Amino acid sequence: MNWFLLAFACILTAVISVSWWLMLKSRLRLPPGPMALPIVGHLHLLLKLPHQSFHKLSHKFGPIMTIKLGNKTAIVISSKKAAKEILTSYDRVFASRPVLISPQSLCYNSKNISCCKYGPYWREMRKICTTELFSSKRLSSFQNTRLEETQNLLQRVAEQLKVPINMKIELSTLTLNVITRMAIGKKFRHGEFSEDAEPLNVILEAVRLMGAVNLGDYIPFLKRLDPGGYIPRLKKTSKKIDCILQRLVDDHREEKVKSGDLVDVLQSVGIEDSAIKAVILDILAGGTDTTAVTTEWALSELLRNPECLRKVQQEIHVIVGDNRLVNENDLHHLHYLKAVVKETFRLHPAAPMMAPHESIEACTLKGYTIPAKTWLLINAWSMGRDPAQWDSPEEFMPERFINSSIDVKGCDFELIPFGAGRRMCVGMSLALCMVELTLARLVQAFHWALPDGSTMNMEERQGVIVARKHPLIAVANRRLPPEVYINTL
Repeated sequence: MNWFLLAFACILTAVISVSWWLMLKSRLRLPPGPMALPIVGHLHLLLKLPHQSFHKLSHKFGPIMTIKLGNKTAIVISSKKAAKEILTSYDRVFASRPVLISPQSLCYNSKNISCCKYGPYWREMRKICTTELFSSKRLSSFQNTRLEETQNLLQRVAEQLKVPINMKIELSTLTLNVITRMAIGKKFRHGEFSEDAEPLNVILEAVRLMGAVNLGDYIPFLKRLDPGGYIPRLKKTSKKIDCILQRLVDDHREEKVKSGDLVDVLQSVGIEDSAIKAVILDILAGGTDTTAVTTEWALSELLRNPECLRKVQQEIHVIVGDNRLVNENDLHHLHYLKAVVKETFRLHPAAPMMAPHESIEACTLKGYTIPAKTWLLINAWSMGRDPAQWDSPEEFMPERFINSSIDVKGCDFELIPFGAGRRMCVGMSLALCMVELTLARLVQAFHWALPDGSTMNMEERQGVIVARKHPLIAVANRRLPPEVYINTL
């Protein structure tokens, strides 16, 4: 009898649940979207290059599209108009982030700024980082640091003249050195950690894991099964990261004379170690890979378009001359260089799908009903190729930005590589400065070419940060008098 009642209760519960779900679904009017597969929905699209897959689908289903990622419902935005409305009128509604396995594991229960839930903690940590690291005053105070490290890059290149150079490694080393000196008051020393825990490699591995598709995020019963072997990799990388960051935190705590860097500030206001480590990892990972990737794409495009490269070098020759290197004060006058950087952001945004937003309450968008806990995915890659906004959108044409008011700072929604609204990238100003300064100095100081017999392959690599599938291998030769290369500041 008890078994019969239990079975009857289970069946009744199932019937009521399904009926309630069908009634709720009938009341919702979600945006159109492609037919979803059972259980997985459209997860198979994430295993490719999702920004390209969603771009093609938007041609059929429109700039506001619904997709299913396992048991998650997501809205994909692919147009300037829709992005502007949702990131202005509904900025607060979509200001949160979904809970995902990788930031939970790598970032100390998602205590990093980019992945934590919207609320008081996020506001406090963002305010501290903005004030103590990314304000105009603080950025200005680190100008010599950026000049020294870009000079070091030029010296490393000068030691490898006429030899193929892996520019991905060189650019990643540069950006990591700059961001560590700014955020933690020092560079990581060679041999400071074991070979398999070398900081640059560990940070880049963390970025790859953050961008990998973990089926357990979308299909809950697969979380324990871990069919892709994702969890062991996360645990291994998490251990290495914690070793690096905990030593860093301990060293700062033991120092009697404080340097006033970000770690010191966070410790002085009583922030717990796990939160400090999460924020520092956020800054190191975000600041290193995205900036290096963008600079690599920009240099790749200049090598593909020799006339554009010639124009950049000619502009630098006229504005700066050949007797000194470009400095940051020169950047304001290098309009064609800035146009090249904007065109790179348009065609190759480092995070083409941006980080997913999650709605904290239901809302109505363009007549569609969007329930709470819905993901929002903004396809910046697709918006950069919208023929309604750009002439010849597939072509690299920096000239389109000459005498144009369009900028990348979150107000012109056809070009938002750093996002917009509350969750906009906090390090935008530093990233812009680093890309412009690095690119200017590289093309001013050297002639660039591909190794003999090679061709330019512009395929993309899958991940949350979309880099070149194959690192840029290039050959450099001097352009300036020898004494210029040792004139550091």
